[in-house]
Amino acid sequence: MHITSVDGGVTGRCLLGIAHEGPPGYGHGGIGAMLLDELLGWACAAAGKPGMTISLRMCYRVPVPLDTPCKWMPTSQEPTTARSS
Repeated sequence: MHITSVDGGVTGRCLLGIAHEGPPGYGHGGIGAMLLDELLGWACAAAGKPGMTISLRMCYRVPVPLDTPCKWMPTSQEPTTARSS
Protein backbone atom coordinates (compact mmCIF):
# COMPACT_ATOMS: atom_id res chain seq x y z
CA MET A 1 0.00 0.00 0.00
CA HIS A 2 1.21 3.50 -0.81
CA ILE A 3 0.20 5.89 1.98
CA THR A 4 -0.03 9.66 1.52
CA SER A 5 -0.39 12.16 4.34
CA VAL A 6 -2.32 15.36 3.55
CA ASP A 7 -3.52 18.04 6.00
CA GLY A 8 -3.23 15.78 9.05
CA GLY A 9 -5.10 12.92 7.36
CA VAL A 10 -4.03 9.97 5.26
CA THR A 11 -5.13 8.00 2.23
CA GLY A 12 -3.85 4.67 0.99
CA ARG A 13 -3.76 3.20 -2.48
CA CYS A 14 -3.15 -0.42 -3.32
CA LEU A 15 -3.66 -3.13 -5.89
CA LEU A 16 -4.47 -6.61 -4.60
CA GLY A 17 -3.02 -9.45 -6.65
CA ILE A 18 -3.33 -13.22 -6.75
CA ALA A 19 -1.21 -13.55 -3.58
CA HIS A 20 -4.02 -11.73 -1.70
CA GLU A 21 -6.87 -13.86 -3.06
CA GLY A 22 -9.61 -15.19 -0.80
CA PRO A 23 -12.79 -16.03 -2.73
CA PRO A 24 -12.00 -16.57 -6.44
CA GLY A 25 -11.24 -13.21 -8.05
CA TYR A 26 -11.46 -11.21 -4.79
CA GLY A 27 -9.15 -10.14 -1.98
CA HIS A 28 -9.03 -12.06 1.30
CA GLY A 29 -10.87 -10.26 4.12
CA GLY A 30 -7.84 -10.58 6.39
CA ILE A 31 -5.77 -8.54 3.93
CA GLY A 32 -8.45 -5.83 3.98
CA ALA A 33 -8.38 -5.76 7.79
CA MET A 34 -4.58 -5.55 7.82
CA LEU A 35 -4.56 -2.69 5.31
CA LEU A 36 -7.17 -0.77 7.30
CA ASP A 37 -5.27 -1.33 10.56
CA GLU A 38 -2.05 -0.04 8.98
CA LEU A 39 -3.80 3.00 7.55
CA LEU A 40 -5.42 3.83 10.88
CA GLY A 41 -2.00 3.67 12.55
CA TRP A 42 -0.66 6.16 10.05
CA ALA A 43 -3.73 8.38 10.57
CA CYS A 44 -3.11 8.45 14.33
CA ALA A 45 0.55 9.31 13.80
CA ALA A 46 -0.36 12.07 11.29
CA ALA A 47 -2.69 13.56 13.90
CA GLY A 48 0.10 13.48 16.49
CA LYS A 49 -1.70 10.87 18.60
CA PRO A 50 0.18 7.59 18.21
CA GLY A 51 -1.56 4.50 19.49
CA MET A 52 -2.16 0.83 18.86
CA THR A 53 -5.11 -1.30 17.88
CA ILE A 54 -6.81 -3.01 20.80
CA SER A 55 -9.76 -4.31 18.82
CA LEU A 56 -10.79 -4.12 15.18
CA ARG A 57 -14.25 -5.08 14.00
CA MET A 58 -15.20 -4.83 10.36
CA CYS A 59 -18.41 -5.30 8.42
CA TYR A 60 -17.67 -6.09 4.79
CA ARG A 61 -20.14 -4.51 2.37
CA VAL A 62 -18.72 -5.78 -0.92
CA PRO A 63 -15.70 -7.90 -1.81
CA VAL A 64 -12.58 -6.16 -3.14
CA PRO A 65 -11.80 -7.38 -6.67
CA LEU A 66 -8.25 -8.38 -7.55
CA ASP A 67 -6.17 -6.30 -9.96
CA THR A 68 -8.35 -3.23 -9.39
CA PRO A 69 -6.88 -0.03 -7.91
CA CYS A 70 -8.28 0.61 -4.41
CA LYS A 71 -8.29 3.80 -2.39
CA TRP A 72 -8.57 3.60 1.42
CA MET A 73 -9.64 6.67 3.38
CA PRO A 74 -10.39 6.47 7.10
CA THR A 75 -12.91 9.04 8.27
CA SER A 76 -12.37 11.31 11.22
CA GLN A 77 -14.63 10.49 14.11
CA GLU A 78 -14.61 11.64 17.71
CA PRO A 79 -14.27 8.85 20.27
CA THR A 80 -17.58 7.80 21.78
CA THR A 81 -16.10 6.58 25.07
CA ALA A 82 -13.26 7.77 27.25
CA ARG A 83 -10.46 5.43 28.17
CA SER A 84 -8.71 5.77 31.49
CA SER A 85 -5.27 4.43 32.36
